[in-house]
Amino acid sequence: FDADLPLPTRIVMGLSTGLQEHFLLVTAAVVGLYFALRVWRNSPSGRRITDRWRLAIPVIGRLSHLFAVSQFTRSLSVLLGGGIALGGFEPGWSDLDVCVVLRGDIGADLTARIGELHDEAERRFLVERAGGWRSTQLLEGACVPHDLVGVAGARGRFLQLDTGSCRIRDGDPVPGFERQVFAHHGIVLVGEPVGFARLTLEGLARSQAWLLEHLAVPATAHSAIMVAGLLQEAVRTLVCLSDGVLLDKTAALAREIDAGAAWSGACRVALAVRRAGSAEAASRRTELERASDRGRPSWTSWTQPRKSPEI
Repeated sequence: FDADLPLPTRIVMGLSTGLQEHFLLVTAAVVGLYFALRVWRNSPSGRRITDRWRLAIPVIGRLSHLFAVSQFTRSLSVLLGGGIALGGFEPGWSDLDVCVVLRGDIGADLTARIGELHDEAERRFLVERAGGWRSTQLLEGACVPHDLVGVAGARGRFLQLDTGSCRIRDGDPVPGFERQVFAHHGIVLVGEPVGFARLTLEGLARSQAWLLEHLAVPATAHSAIMVAGLLQEAVRTLVCLSDGVLLDKTAALAREIDAGAAWSGACRVALAVRRAGSAEAASRRTELERASDRGRPSWTSWTQPRKSPEI
C-alpha cells in the first residue's frame, strides 16, 4: 500500500529513530537540563517562581505561607515528615508531621510567636475547615534548636507542637522513627536543607522499648486515641527495626497483617481506627483495650530484628 502513515504514527517513528541515532546526545541534554533547572531553582527568580507554584497547592500552599511569614522567628528550616514524606498522605485527613529547625535557643518571645502561628493554623483548618480539612488533628511535631538535630538521641529544651497545645519540653525532640524519616525523606517546606543524624539500630531499639513500656501500662490509663497512636507508632518502628524499611503507619500495619504476625489482631484494630479517623477512636476503645491485652505477650519480640537492616 502506498498510503501515507497517519501523522501521530510518523511522529512516534521519528522520535524512536532519533533516540536510537542520538542516544548519547539526548542523554547528555537531559542531564544538562536537570542541572540547569537546579541552578535556576536556586536563583532568586527561580525561587520566586517555584515558591509561587507551591503557594498555589491547596492546604500545603496555605501552610507554606504561614510558615514563611514566621521567618522572623529565626527559623532555619521547616521540614515535613510522616505520611507526606513517605507517600501515605491523604489531603484533609492525615495530620502533618512538622519539624521547625531554629537558629538559636527557645525563648519566651519565640514561644509566643510560634504559638500565635500554631493557633492561626488550627483556627483556619480545624474550625473554619479551610481547604476541605476533615480531620480533628492538624500538626504534630516540634520546634528544635539546630544543635539538637545533628546528634541522634540529643536531649534538650524544645517546643512541642500538638493539636490543641504548644508547650516547652525537655528531652529528645525528634525520637525514633521520625528522625529516620526526616534524615532520609524530609521535605523542606521553607528555608534551607538540614542534616539530621540518623539513629543506629540500637538507638531505634531503645526508642521501640520506650513505646512498648507505655503500651505495657493498662490501656485504661490512656485515652483511646493515645492507645491507637502508640500501637501504630510501635508497628511502623517494628517494620523499620526489623526490615530496614520506612513506611507510613497505614502501610506498616497492612504489612504486618498480610504477614500473619502474632500481633496482627492489634494491627487490624489500629488500622481500623486510622482509617475511621481520630474522632472514632473513643467508640472503639474496648476493641483497642482487648487488642492491646492480647498483643502484650508478644511485645518482647518487637525489639528483635528479623534480619539485619541498614537504616
